[in-house]
Amino acid sequence: MSSNVYWSADGLAATNRYARNTMTFDQWRAAGFDAGSVFADPGFVAPEKGDFRLKKGSPALALGFREWDYSKAGARTSLIRKLAQRHRTRPFKKPTPPKKYLGAAQFETSFEPCAKGSHPGGFQLLEGDIIAVTEETARTGRKSVKVVDIDKKQARSYLPHMPATFYAGSGSGFELAISLKFDEKCKTNFEFREWDPEAPNTEYYTLSNVLLRDGKMVQTRGPKDALAAVKPGVWYDLVWTFRFGKDSTVYDFTVVSETGERIVMKDMPTNEGGPRRPAWFALISYGHQNGVLYLDDFRYGPVK
Repeated sequence: MSSNVYWSADGLAATNRYARNTMTFDQWRAAGFDAGSVFADPGFVAPEKGDFRLKKGSPALALGFREWDYSKAGARTSLIRKLAQRHRTRPFKKPTPPKKYLGAAQFETSFEPCAKGSHPGGFQLLEGDIIAVTEETARTGRKSVKVVDIDKKQARSYLPHMPATFYAGSGSGFELAISLKFDEKCKTNFEFREWDPEAPNTEYYTLSNVLLRDGKMVQTRGPKDALAAVKPGVWYDLVWTFRFGKDSTVYDFTVVSETGERIVMKDMPTNEGGPRRPAWFALISYGHQNGVLYLDDFRYGPVK
C-alpha cells in the first residue's frame, strides 16, 4: 500500500487505528507500510451534504489523485433517465434479524459411532498429520481419536487443531470434560476463550490454559507442581467446572487417572478475571515432533 490519504471524521488523532488497533499511523509507516501516505483532512467540499468534490490544495490531489465527475454516474441516455425518474422504489421494510446462533449448549460423544480410520468432523490438520478414529486404545468402549503431530515446519503452527464453539447459557454453571492419553513428545495446549472485540487483540480473552509438554501436564495459572503426578501413557479424565457470579467467574479443574487417583484444583480465577463466560474450547498442537495424543469421551453442558 502506498500514496493513500487517511482521515478520521470524528476528529480523533491517528492513534491505535492500524494493525488491529495496535499501532499509530507513524508506527505503521515505520514498519514499512504506506510509503508516501498521509493522515490528513482530504478537504471535501461538503461531506455532510454528500458533496465529495475536493477543494483546491487537497492532499489527495498532491499525491496524484485525479477527480472525475461522479454526478454523471448512472443513466446516460435521455430515455433511460426518464425511466429512472419515474421509478419508485417500494418502502424499505426492515426484516426481522435472524436469531444469532451461539453454539450448542450441550454435546457428548465417545466416538463409538465413528468408523475406524475415519476423520471426525471439526478436527483440522495439515497433510502428513494423523487425526483418525482408532481401536488401539480407548478410555471407554473400543474407540478413541488418535492425533499425531508429525515432525515438520509449517506456517500455521496451531495444527493439528480441534476447536469447539459452544453456548455456556445463562445459568450459574457450565462443565466441559475430555479424556486423554499422551506420550512424551506430545505438545498440546487446551484453551478456553471468550469472544470480545474489546479485548486487547480485538478478538478474544483467554480464560484458561492447560499444557502438555515434556511428558508433563501444566496448568499455566494454577499452583506450581499441582499436576506433577500426571504421567505419559495413562488415561486421564479432565473436567473444567465453571461457576458464574455477578462479579467474577471461577472454575474447578479436576484430573482423574484411569486407576482412580484424583487431583482437584478449586476456585481458580480465569486468566482475565471478571464475570466472563467461556464460548470456545480447543486443543492446539504446537510440538511438531511426532507426538501422539489420544482423545475420548468429549462432553460439555450445564452443571447438573
